[in-house]
Amino acid sequence: MSTAIAVSGPPQSSSSCPFSPTENHQVGYTTSRLPTVDAASIALHHALHAFKPTTPNYAYDDYSEAFNFNELRLPEEMEREWYIVAFRSTRAADSPSRDLYEADRLAHEEAVSAGGLLAYWYGAPNSHGSNLATCIWMSRAHAVKATSGPKHVEAMRLAMAMYANYDLERYVLRKVKGETGVTVEQMAVTTPLTAFRITGGRTFEQAQSVEIIDQLLLPHTIRWEQVSTIEEAFAAIKSMKVRDSWRSCHRFSRFARNRFRAPHAPLGQSLALLSLLLKQTAYLLTSRPTAVNLLEALSRIESAAKQATEAGADGHQLARKVVDVAVGVWDEDRERNVAIGDNGARWILEKLEREGTIEKGEKINVLTVCNTGSLATSAYGTALGVITSLHHMGRLSHAYYAQTGPYQQGARLTSMELASLGIENTMVCDTAIGALIAEKRVHLFVAGADRIAANGDTANKISTYQISLLCSSPHPFSPNPPIPVLVAAPVTTLDLAMDSGRSIIIEQRPSWEACTVRGRVVEVDEMIKSGGKIEPAQEGVDVEVATVLVTPPNTRAWNPAFDVTPASLIAGIVTELGVAKKEQGAEYDLRSFVKAGKQ
Repeated sequence: MSTAIAVSGPPQSSSSCPFSPTENHQVGYTTSRLPTVDAASIALHHALHAFKPTTPNYAYDDYSEAFNFNELRLPEEMEREWYIVAFRSTRAADSPSRDLYEADRLAHEEAVSAGGLLAYWYGAPNSHGSNLATCIWMSRAHAVKATSGPKHVEAMRLAMAMYANYDLERYVLRKVKGETGVTVEQMAVTTPLTAFRITGGRTFEQAQSVEIIDQLLLPHTIRWEQVSTIEEAFAAIKSMKVRDSWRSCHRFSRFARNRFRAPHAPLGQSLALLSLLLKQTAYLLTSRPTAVNLLEALSRIESAAKQATEAGADGHQLARKVVDVAVGVWDEDRERNVAIGDNGARWILEKLEREGTIEKGEKINVLTVCNTGSLATSAYGTALGVITSLHHMGRLSHAYYAQTGPYQQGARLTSMELASLGIENTMVCDTAIGALIAEKRVHLFVAGADRIAANGDTANKISTYQISLLCSSPHPFSPNPPIPVLVAAPVTTLDLAMDSGRSIIIEQRPSWEACTVRGRVVEVDEMIKSGGKIEPAQEGVDVEVATVLVTPPNTRAWNPAFDVTPASLIAGIVTELGVAKKEQGAEYDLRSFVKAGKQ
């Protein structure tokens, strides 16, 4: 059985030779585009040129024993972990291979260009069509970024169509100091939560609707609801069943597509569709007026629709353009979030090590607020993405998250996301944040953002401002230094037309939301007997949930959804372009930051 391995060339070279993933190919090398890497990864990179299977049954055998990992040798003083993905598959009978091989070649080139891929090995299908391929990455973050690319997505689409079955396995390749060998351990299976899905293996085009997870019922009930109209999308956003503006674009584009696919639709009346689109974007925007991401996403759809109409597009073509823009917004958001997470993680580690706050390689504790992960974005998250990247780098000790009343986004949502990622975590009562940072060692407070003015003033979930104040002023009895505040958000959250946070409109929520609490009905005596242990929610299984009034009837509450943290309290603003910095106590010049980053 023939095999092939593709290993990026020496880090300092750019030599290449043809790469052709066919059954007759033995060994090939691709153009090296590795970024600046650590010495341990360079050493592993060279050692992997000898990587090979130890058995012809590698498609079935235990991964760690199916290859010659026990023969790989690295310098004794090195210490590092790397991320491995193994892809086991069985090809469907009589399925063509040429298109898949070509797609695989392009996906590999895309991954090499993205950086972080140390080796890609694949075998040839056996007589039953079973096979195994594996990638060795510098980190999971590198893998996530590379596999979000369009070439990889296309390769996976073809694979799903051609394989009778397939399975992904994930491993940690570990090198400890004082030894020359490496070990391979399978990672615990964790399934990150997601706020939407398309079921039945269908594509975006085939589905014509999406299912959203009702976040108001989490964490006690996991219920999916179908959304296929703009009115349903508005209701979902306004009621906070879902909070991501990028998903709104998907639903909005589907509305446009459906509107002009009906048999009675006036296909030539693109101006009529454009008029409808403009009315609906204005309508949808009123669901969350503070969120600049929603404005930016809908503005892109409006602009694309106007340009297509001016170019003479008919109804079908105009709807197609809207769909394409919405899909592009979605894909870009996923890639952005991984970059934000990695940029923020590297920045805080370099800052703390440079200042002598932590030792080189030391793990850190991080505090966050609200929910900024996969339930709030397309994937990975922003502030929670920074925490996730630290976790993947092996540099996160513990994650603390604020309860975040009155909607309890931290208690209900962030708790579930951190658990699904396998991250050690503790909820902190909103009223106990000051005590936490005085008594515990917290190295970073990272928050998301709904809108950021050009000077760095940041509107985010209510309580972000007061937490930032506490971080800047250590308790006089505490030995802990001030805690840096990092804001994590995509560039689209920067409102460069707004000079300062004084102009940010703050959404006011109704009094009853602050006067009530919604939760699972439990028997207190049984909780005491079980030590507080209760079975978690299961999809499709309803439990008794109730809303309880905790104030006297008719209590009036001042209930702003957001507050504004002044730029003077923020140590850094991390985006996909990097981290914007400033002098201590000063303001940011985000216009110059964005201009420089896009050049």
